[in-house]
Amino acid sequence: TPAIVTMKDTTGVITFANRKFCQLLNIPEDSVVGQTDEELFGQVMGEQIRERDFEVIKRRKPIQFEEKIILKDRVH
Repeated sequence: TPAIVTMKDTTGVITFANRKFCQLLNIPEDSVVGQTDEELFGQVMGEQIRERDFEVIKRRKPIQFEEKIILKDRVH
């Protein structure tokens, strides 16, 4: 799938990341699992992503949405 997919526990720790997500960050899957968005993207971006996570928890169902992730060299 061309989609970038992650799953997290209720504390925001990544429990699964698909290959596309890992390729985007250019790091192996075992380096992503166990991390938080703040650890991967910095505090500001991580907090923005975490706000979406809280929305998922509040609704108690998966939500599909598009996010722009800013990496050192480009926006995704």
